[in-house]
Amino acid sequence: MRLSSVSLLLAVLFSSLAIAHEYKVGDRVMVIASAKLKAAGRGETDEVFLGLFLDVQAVNDKWLWVSNGNPGWLDKKYVIPDDDAFDYLTTRYSQEKSNEKVMQALAFLWEERQEYDIAISLCNDLIKLNPREDAYFNTRGNCWQGKKEYDKAIADFDQAIRIAPESAIYFYNRGNAWRLKRNYDKAITDYNQALKLDPKNAGPYNALAWLQATCPNPICRDGQQAMINAKKVVELTAEKDANSIDTLAAAYAEADDFPSAIKWQTKACDLAPAAEKAGYQSRLDLYKSGKPYRETVD
Repeated sequence: MRLSSVSLLLAVLFSSLAIAHEYKVGDRVMVIASAKLKAAGRGETDEVFLGLFLDVQAVNDKWLWVSNGNPGWLDKKYVIPDDDAFDYLTTRYSQEKSNEKVMQALAFLWEERQEYDIAISLCNDLIKLNPREDAYFNTRGNCWQGKKEYDKAIADFDQAIRIAPESAIYFYNRGNAWRLKRNYDKAITDYNQALKLDPKNAGPYNALAWLQATCPNPICRDGQQAMINAKKVVELTAEKDANSIDTLAAAYAEADDFPSAIKWQTKACDLAPAAEKAGYQSRLDLYKSGKPYRETVD
């Protein structure tokens, strides 16, 4: 779809502001244009698109290390600070009400703000416009999951998988819903299928390792296998992702190696966003007392 002149001016304005902005580790950003992530020795690792919200994990001049499953460097001209996302998207939507990509980005925005009902309403409109678009069911599924309506989430992920059975992210997301429903066997099956489809995707490795390390059901815990999977995800994320390192620390704790758990959890605390540091610190204190972490599910 051709952009209006106002939309083009808006894109240029926000792109200029994005280039001028000085980002730091822990910042939250929103993608304003499709782009490829890149990593040394690996080439293009993933792609991002309008409306995705990402955490800045490292900064190198104009390059930001971010992750959309597979991490990599992203030129900062493709993002804006999350504080500017609402103004940017609502202005674009006022000019491009029939642009499905802008509508989907708005759904991401409301999901990001935990305004799930608004996001679901947008997804409903998108599905009416294009009922064969798998991404719309996936986005709505994430919103149902945010509302803790896991059966509805799974139904939407099921539909996304029926439309696009080769998409690893849908199996990963459905696995998360199964885990939150405490159906751990189905969660593990979905995580493994996601890895089969995309062996370099950090998300399913991390989720599987976390479950193996922290699951309240002892039958599902396996400290040694958790360490193997957690080490893989830490490698894929180049030791820049607090969440992945947090998982590795939990795996060491489950394997009764508390010195290593403390070492890695300390690093995770250093990298964690300010809003999440308390949770990371509480797990560090737990490991210092010689106890592993057990996930609690509402």
